[in-house]
Amino acid sequence: QWIKDNTSIHFSIIVGESGPWNHKFETIAPTFFMDDYHHHELDVELKSFCGSHVKAVYMNTIAYALIGERLSYLQAEFITHIHEMEYAFSVFQPHVEALARTCTKYIAVSQGSIDAMQKRFDLRHIELRLLKPFIDKKRLSAGVATKPTFKKVIFGCGAVEMRKGFDLFCITAATLK
Repeated sequence: QWIKDNTSIHFSIIVGESGPWNHKFETIAPTFFMDDYHHHELDVELKSFCGSHVKAVYMNTIAYALIGERLSYLQAEFITHIHEMEYAFSVFQPHVEALARTCTKYIAVSQGSIDAMQKRFDLRHIELRLLKPFIDKKRLSAGVATKPTFKKVIFGCGAVEMRKGFDLFCITAATLK
């Protein structure tokens, strides 16, 4: 949403696995769902969706590296946002190998992510930058009068699921209450 609101970049979204945010993605940009029914071969439809004028491919997790590898024909610049640390790198080893074949620019969010990258990549041949996570506190507090002190909220992020998100934690919380 931020890219749409704050830049003039024309972009599309490829979603690996459908979920409750499908409609939101579709309101932001043209969206291709990898797990939808496809009338033709998946790669043919993916090429048709992407076209041939793509300049950059941004992947928001190493879990999407295999999807990114399917897009290597674009000869675009690949940028991967690295949230994962050592354990996830070991679980997703085939994905890491695909990243090494397609991607040369990485954005890490923590020293743990950088450490995992250093074990697997020759840093002389890639661009690796640290961008610490941030929360827009002004936007977050805009609709909140007071912070409840009697509630506990636990946030987390699955390290090995292909799709992870706040909605999954809400579903779990509702089940446990």
